[in-house]
Amino acid sequence: MLTVNVINFEKQIKYLLDDGYTFYSVGEIIRMNEAKTILKDKAVTLTFDDAYLNNLTYLIPVLKKYSLKACIFIPVSFIGKTNIWDGGSDRIMNLEQLLECQPYFEYGLHSYSHDNLATISINEFKADLSASQQELNKLKLNYFPVLAFPFGQYYKDKIKLTNAKEALADNGIKLAFRIGNAINSWPLKDPYLVKRIDIKGTDSFWEFKTKLKKGKVKVF
Repeated sequence: MLTVNVINFEKQIKYLLDDGYTFYSVGEIIRMNEAKTILKDKAVTLTFDDAYLNNLTYLIPVLKKYSLKACIFIPVSFIGKTNIWDGGSDRIMNLEQLLECQPYFEYGLHSYSHDNLATISINEFKADLSASQQELNKLKLNYFPVLAFPFGQYYKDKIKLTNAKEALADNGIKLAFRIGNAINSWPLKDPYLVKRIDIKGTDSFWEFKTKLKKGKVKVF
């Protein structure tokens, strides 16, 4: 189960605040990385993929309560539809809902077609990236120049990866996120392969705290 229920999510947020973590928005991370500004110790950014409708129920009440923002990565062609890319039936927010939630969320790209990069060519990646930006611009939905790779996957082939990074730069993208389950160095070693920690609904509180410190729970 990927979704963290609202009780556990608030417990996690409260722990982060009580333990001295500082929350940074994606917009702040972009600016501070470019300026090489020093982050406070225990820095954290909240990111969520796919813009699911349940974000309205699970995220917004907690974000409002603690005056926080999260970045939601939108699979653009699926706005108002469901997650059919993995055979699911979970609703994705529609345009009206996305617009209404802008006070609480920053938005980023999660591709247009939600294709795994392992299955598409570099030219298809470029076309998908362009389509994502054009559609959000047409919808007049404000978004930050950031991308989360679908399924957290990026090109493992060095030439393809270099070409993908060039395409991101050419399209004004400042950060691209993978999974990685590791702590990032600062300033970011590679702004187009930013690692994230994957917190699941099945994680115990001990696993959550361990992931914060180590990126993942080591399986012996």
